[in-house]
Amino acid sequence: MNNTDILYIEDNEDYIGFVIRALKKVDCNINVSIATDGKTALSTVSDTSSNVSYKLILLDIHLPGMTGIELVQKMRAQKALAYTPIIMFSTSDNPKDVEACYKYGANAYLVKPVGIQPLVNTLKSVCDFWLNCNYSCAE
Repeated sequence: MNNTDILYIEDNEDYIGFVIRALKKVDCNINVSIATDGKTALSTVSDTSSNVSYKLILLDIHLPGMTGIELVQKMRAQKALAYTPIIMFSTSDNPKDVEACYKYGANAYLVKPVGIQPLVNTLKSVCDFWLNCNYSCAE
């Protein structure tokens, strides 16, 4: 089985490591690319020289230079990302953040769990649904 490419956009290096460790425990055959800010993320998804087609984007809200809310809006404006699932993954449970993310095109909003096993469980659910059960529209 081929590995699936996902993009994780997060500026906290510790949490990036935490998520990578959790994804290894989930064992869902994925390749994870990391972007630590909005500008890099936009460049990564816009790189036409790359053969990578991201099947899922995990996106934090609090990023340097551009918020995740601004980034999801910019990503949805790109034809190539019109149907790519974008899952907001944040420490914020502020209803205004949640509403803004959905307003601008997020497919789901998850609050980052505390602890490795809750994180593993959350990421397993994300992978099972978005990569195995969900059918995306073709471009």
